[in-house]
Amino acid sequence: MNEKATTYPGYVLILKVSLALLVLLGTIMLFSASSQISLERYGNSNAYFFHHLQRLFMALLFGLACYLIDYRTFRKHIRLIYILTLIAVIMPFVQNMISNRSDPARWIRTGVMTIQTAEILRFTLIIYLASYLSGRKETIMSYRQGILPPFITLGIPILLIALAPDFSTAVILFLITCIILYVGGIPLKHLAITTLPLLLGAFVYVRISDYRWNRVLVFLGKESNPSGSAYQINQSLISLANGRLAGTGLGKSMLKNLYLPEAHTDFIYSIIGEEWGFLGAGFFILLFVLIFISLIRLSMDIRDMYGKYIVFGINISLILYALFNMGVTVGLFPVTGLPMPFVSYSGSQLLINGALLGILFRIIRETFHAETVYKTY
Repeated sequence: MNEKATTYPGYVLILKVSLALLVLLGTIMLFSASSQISLERYGNSNAYFFHHLQRLFMALLFGLACYLIDYRTFRKHIRLIYILTLIAVIMPFVQNMISNRSDPARWIRTGVMTIQTAEILRFTLIIYLASYLSGRKETIMSYRQGILPPFITLGIPILLIALAPDFSTAVILFLITCIILYVGGIPLKHLAITTLPLLLGAFVYVRISDYRWNRVLVFLGKESNPSGSAYQINQSLISLANGRLAGTGLGKSMLKNLYLPEAHTDFIYSIIGEEWGFLGAGFFILLFVLIFISLIRLSMDIRDMYGKYIVFGINISLILYALFNMGVTVGLFPVTGLPMPFVSYSGSQLLINGALLGILFRIIRETFHAETVYKTY
């Protein structure tokens, strides 16, 4: 009797273990970081934790659904996916107009749940660029036929995200776009020519907004008022300093007790550093490094260019979000509202990451399915 089994490279196991540890340890840290704010808002210190578990379960279902679908199906329907995404990005603006509200146009409100439109766009962005680059080998070096189509196509919804306003997320979506295009063969000079005017426009957009400009001043060291715009980053640095080498211990953070705003979302890495110290914070960095290297190795082994670009897009998306989240907490970047993947309390991002991982593992399965071993009984 012959038993057919698929063999996988060692880095796939490293990827799976790293992701599992990130989800497990992230859930533990979310439970700790959210206890006080959860008690303050809901009268129950476990509320955010249970919400997170529910979203993890939904992310698992999203991932399973995408795993069961042939990932090439997304390419076949990319135009429809893009149109639906553009409608989704516009919808919050329409909802605000109809209800005469001035809320940020970042979420679609369904009455049952809210969906962050930027995360829908992130999913579509990766799928669209993978489809575009894998089918444009002949024209990729042309300015008009190479870089302009994706910049215009994706630039419209990214601009709407910035105007929502969600400038930090728009920036990271733009960075993901540029990096994928560069890796896909778009000449650097074409990227520079196109992005320089956009960078000038972004500077003007930041400069005319007081709260955005204050964040830049804090980052540049021009604003040090401990109770003003610098309050959040100052509290973050105090939290990290409290952790020293080995941390204060799980659940023993002082800064999460309403001293550090958004300790369970944007600044959860500060609580990790406080409770688990330099060693624990470094271990989270190690997990992301292992994921990054494993996905780079995987993308090099995939022969299907469409799948290759999807894997790279997923990789750079996860790593950039992690990098910016960690960088903000230690003062390397201006304060932004970007959560850490699989660790921060988030809804839409967790669901989209679950869907992306489903596609990722489907690609892994199909890539190595032909490489089989036979065992005789």
